[in-house]
Amino acid sequence: MKLAAAAVLLALASSAFAHDANVDMAKAANAFLASLTPEQKSQATLPFESEAKGERVNWHYVPRERKGLALKDMTEPQRALAKALLKTGLSDDGFAKAEAIQSLEEILRVMEKAAAGHRDPEKYYVSVFGTPGGKDPWAWRWEGHHQSFNYTSVDDAAPSMTPSFFGSNPGEVGDGDSKGLRVLGAEEDLGRALVKSLTAEQRQTAVILTEAPNDILNSPRRPDPTRPEGLAAAEMSAGQQVALVKIIKEYLFRCRTDVAAEEFAKIEKAGLGTCTLPGRVASSAVNPTITACRTPSSSSSTTTRRTTRTMSTASGASSGATSALTCCCSTSAKGTRSSAWVR
Repeated sequence: MKLAAAAVLLALASSAFAHDANVDMAKAANAFLASLTPEQKSQATLPFESEAKGERVNWHYVPRERKGLALKDMTEPQRALAKALLKTGLSDDGFAKAEAIQSLEEILRVMEKAAAGHRDPEKYYVSVFGTPGGKDPWAWRWEGHHQSFNYTSVDDAAPSMTPSFFGSNPGEVGDGDSKGLRVLGAEEDLGRALVKSLTAEQRQTAVILTEAPNDILNSPRRPDPTRPEGLAAAEMSAGQQVALVKIIKEYLFRCRTDVAAEEFAKIEKAGLGTCTLPGRVASSAVNPTITACRTPSSSSSTTTRRTTRTMSTASGASSGATSALTCCCSTSAKGTRSSAWVR
């Protein structure tokens, strides 16, 4: 009897400490798929392509028609299951930000007097690639305006959690019941503070463009999103390195916390010294960096109508490997943008 009890306790302990991200995601994805009608399931499911081509890598954050099943075409129970799947990929903080970003669509609709259907908090799509929990690689995606969350599971390894994109428009709500809301305020403030702490000499290396770009540098079309450039963390002061770590954690821990903790442990093991500003943090071959485009101005921080976009990408995501993490933050104000990235 004692041996049996010990065996049960051992099994419980093993399961409690086992890495279960893939199991959780597969269970949630299968529950969602099981709730769909045959027609809905045909929309929600797509083949898994291992090469860097096809719908699985056709991700974007603009409001456009997408493949997959939209929230607006689901019943309430199905939406609950779709959001349960999303929760397996995000931390509580990340999920709260995702919900807030979706709510901004209604604010944009009023601000822009947009045509029906253009700004719609229900135009977020769920796509499942391959067979969840099977022996072959599979993936899933949640995507809509200013959101693109992509997950790939291969074998028993922790799932790849990138590309991962969060955007906020407006960057700060100017009036109404949500006045003052800044969904991505932490990312923006941390990046701006770090860049403004740089010396004139450091900025010569960190500032890679004299004028801010029209959009984030790490767009879906960028051929090499993890190429290191900018100011290395080894060339920062101790205080600046602490600030850099805060930025990395702010981005990384929007994703599922157990996997995020494992990824951050890889960064710590490899060392922060080769990090650079634009930022780059590689997991397997760590090369963290931070980059700035144009020195952030105090005036842009007080403009209420602006867009804030943040993103994490990983090279090797097409096969499920997470070899490099890139985080970007771009803020526009009245046609100008100030940006900071951690890659």
